[in-house]
Amino acid sequence: MFKKMISLIAITLMLWQFGSVVYAEQKVEIKENGEVSFEYLTVLGEKKSLDMTGAIIIKDGRPMVPMFALERYYHSDSAFELLTTQEGNVVSVLDLRNEIRYQMKVGSKKVNVLGSDEVKLREETLSTEVSVHLEGDNVYIPIDIFQLLGYEAALVGEKKLKINFAQKANGSNGTNATGSAANSSPTLYPVKIGRQYGFMDQVGKVVIKPQFEEAGEFAEGFAAVKVKGNWGYADLTGKIVITPEYHSASRFSEGYAIVSKEDRDGIKFGYINSKGKQVGSIMYEFALAYKENFAPVVTGTHFAFLNRDGRIQIYKFHDDAGSFSEGLARVKLNGKYGYIDKKGEAVIPYQYTKATDFAGGLAAVSIDNKWGYIDKEENQIIKVQYEDATPFSEGLAAVQTGGKYGYIDSTGKTVISPNFEYAGAFKAGYAPVKVLGKWGFIDPKGTVVVSPKYEYAYEVSGTLFHVKDAGKTLYLDQKGNPVKPLNDNGKEINLVSVAGKVIEVNGTILDLDVPPVLVEGSTLVPLRSILESLGLHLEWNSETKTIKATKDGTNMVLQVDNPVATVNGKSVTLAVSPKIINGATLVPIRFISESVGAQVDYESYQPTEVNNTALLNGLNPSFAAKLRVYGEASDTLLRAHEGNSGNLEAATAVWEQAADNLVLIKDALLKDMHRNFDAITNAAPNEADSYLQQAMLIEELGLLYEDKNLASEAEMLAVEAGKIDQKALLFYRLFIADLSEDAKEKSKRYAEIAAVNPYIVLNHVQKNGNYYDAGEAFSRSESLQDYAIFALKKAASSGDEGTRNQAKKLLKDKYKVQL
Repeated sequence: MFKKMISLIAITLMLWQFGSVVYAEQKVEIKENGEVSFEYLTVLGEKKSLDMTGAIIIKDGRPMVPMFALERYYHSDSAFELLTTQEGNVVSVLDLRNEIRYQMKVGSKKVNVLGSDEVKLREETLSTEVSVHLEGDNVYIPIDIFQLLGYEAALVGEKKLKINFAQKANGSNGTNATGSAANSSPTLYPVKIGRQYGFMDQVGKVVIKPQFEEAGEFAEGFAAVKVKGNWGYADLTGKIVITPEYHSASRFSEGYAIVSKEDRDGIKFGYINSKGKQVGSIMYEFALAYKENFAPVVTGTHFAFLNRDGRIQIYKFHDDAGSFSEGLARVKLNGKYGYIDKKGEAVIPYQYTKATDFAGGLAAVSIDNKWGYIDKEENQIIKVQYEDATPFSEGLAAVQTGGKYGYIDSTGKTVISPNFEYAGAFKAGYAPVKVLGKWGFIDPKGTVVVSPKYEYAYEVSGTLFHVKDAGKTLYLDQKGNPVKPLNDNGKEINLVSVAGKVIEVNGTILDLDVPPVLVEGSTLVPLRSILESLGLHLEWNSETKTIKATKDGTNMVLQVDNPVATVNGKSVTLAVSPKIINGATLVPIRFISESVGAQVDYESYQPTEVNNTALLNGLNPSFAAKLRVYGEASDTLLRAHEGNSGNLEAATAVWEQAADNLVLIKDALLKDMHRNFDAITNAAPNEADSYLQQAMLIEELGLLYEDKNLASEAEMLAVEAGKIDQKALLFYRLFIADLSEDAKEKSKRYAEIAAVNPYIVLNHVQKNGNYYDAGEAFSRSESLQDYAIFALKKAASSGDEGTRNQAKKLLKDKYKVQL
C-alpha cells in the first residue's frame, strides 16, 4: 500500500543565495523571493489559504512548483491530502484519499497513474514538453499535474504561483475532497435481459453482458451489483472489483458508498471507499450519503455526522438530519428544525416545523403548515405561502398551491403554472411531473417532452429519461422512445426462455397450453405463444394449415407438415416440419431463433408424478394396487377439505381404510419396494427420476407410518437424485414443503428454491396448484417481481375463496395491481 512506499525526502526549503539567473541553454529562469499560495477546504468545509515564499522556476515559459511547497501543504489541515516522494529521477504525487499515485520522470511528459499495489490505471500526457526539473538537490513539478487532478493552477503576476484545491477547474464546488474527477452521471445503464442484468450504453448496445441478479446505475465509475444474493460493485468493464458480501449497497458519493450487513441485532449500515475498504464501523441504524465531507447517520435513536475518516464529528442529540449542502445541514431538535454549520453550531435557530436542504443559497422552511424560503442569514426571501415546497434545482423549485404543483424562480415568480399532481426537481434541463396519476417529463418552459403515461418517473439519468412502466424500469431517449438492448450487430435482443409449460419473453411470463416436445432430435415449441409475445401479428389459414407472421419488415410463412418455410421472401428448410399437437402448432426452437433474431433458451421441466411409473409397475401387483388406491383417496380427501368436491366424511372414511390396508403390509411392502428399486437402478444407474420417485414415495409412507427412519432414507435418496440432476433435488424440496402444515416454513422453502431457479417453482405449482405459495415466495425478492405477479394472478383466479382474497390483497398492497 501507499504507506509502505512513502519515503519523505529532506529538501532545502529555499534558494536564498541565488539572484535572478538565466540559463539560456535550458531555458530555465529562477525567480528569487517567489510565492506559492494554496487555497483549500478543511474537513469542516472552511475555506483557507496557505502561503509561503521561496524561489520558483519558469522552465520553457511554464511555471514549476517547488516540491517543498507541497510538503508543507501536506502538513496543513486540508481535506484533500497530497504527498510527494522522490526516488532518483522519478517523482510521485500521491492522492492519499483515493490511493492514487501520479508518477513522473525527469525528461518525460508522460504521467503514469497508479492505483493501490502499483496497479497501473492509465497513462496521461502533460500539455507541454516541460517535465520534472531538478535544480541541484531541489525538485520542481510542472504546474500541469494539478490540471490533471482537475484543479486550477496558474502563475499570477511574475512571481506568484496560485493553486486552488477548494474548487474544481470545471467550476463545480470543492465538496469532493477526494479530488476525484469521476463523472457522477452514468455512462452505462442497467438493463434486464431475461432474469439477469447487464449494462447498455445510451443507444442500447449491450456493453456488459447479463450476469447479475440485480444492478444499479454507475456513479464515480462503479455500479452496485447483486451476485448470489449479496451486493458488491463492478467497474465499467463488468469486472467485480468489490466483493459481493453486503445486504445492500448504494451509489458512490464523494468516494464512499453506503453498505449494510445483517446480524443478530438486525440490519446495520456503514461505509466503504472505492477500494472496498470499510471506513469506520458498519454499526448504524441508518445512513445517508457523504456530502461536503460529512455523512449523517443514526446511532441509537439520534443523528450524528461522520467525518471522512468514519469518526463521529458532530453529535448533538438531533432527532432528524439531512446532508450538508452549501455549508449547512438541516437538523431537528425538540420537534423543531434549524441549521448547523460544520462545527455543529446552530447558525439558524430551531424554529421551523419542516425544512429542506439549502440549494442556490435558499432553503424551503415551514411554519404553521405553510412554506416559504430563507437565505443563510435567516432572511425570508420568499414569504411563507405555499402548501408544500422543494429545494431549488437549476434555478427552479417546485411548490404547491391550491393542491397543484408548479415552479417558481429564486425571486418567487411563478415560471410554470401549478398544473401537476406532483413535480420533481430539474436535472439536465428536465423534471418529472405527475398528471392524472401518470408520470412524464417537462422542460424549463413547462413544455411536455415525455407524455405522462408511466407508473413513475425518476430523475434524468445521463442523457436518458428513467421511468417505470408496468413494474419494469425503462430508459427513454430524447424523443421519448424506449431504448432497447441491442447486440453487436445493432439488432434488438429478444430473449425467450422456455421451461416446461412456462415461457418468459423479455421478462414477461406466460403459460404454454402445450409444453415443448422432442421430435426426431429437435425440440419443438409452441409457435403462437412465442411470436405473439415478441410482437408479431399472426394469421391462420385453416384450409391450407398455413401461418403468416409479420412485424416491422419481418414476414414469414409456415405450413404444417411442410419442412420449407418462407422468411422475408427466402426459403428456409426446417430440421423438422411444423406439427399440430393438442391443437397448437409447434416448430423447432432453432427456426424461431434464426428467423426473428430471438435467443431461445430451453430447459426441460417435468413435475414428478408418483403414480403410473415403473416404480409402481415393478412391485407386487397387490401392493401397487393398494398404493394407487391410497394415492387416489388422499387426493379426494384433499379436494373435500378444500371444499372443491365430495363429501368430507365419506372421503375421510375411504382414506382411513386405504391407510389401514398399507399399515397391515408395511414390512412386506418396504421390502418389495427396496427390491424393485435396486433392480431399476442397476439397469439404469444414472436416472435421477428413479431416485426422486423412490424418495417421494418413501417420504409419504414415513408420514403414514410415523417412521423417522424412512424420512431420513427419503432425504438421502433425494440427495442422490440431485447429484445426477439438481432439478430433481429442488422438486423434492418443494414436495416436502407442500407436506408441511406450517405456512411460514412452507413459504421459506419455496423462497429458497425460487432464488435458485424460479422455473422449478412455477412448473411445480402448475401440477399442484399452490400458486399463492409460489407468489408469496417470489414476492420476497425484488428481482422476482414478474414471477410474483404472474403466480398471484393465477392464485387470485383459482383455489378457495380465502386463497383468492389473499392473492388479491398481496397484489394490491405490494404491486398496486387491482383485480
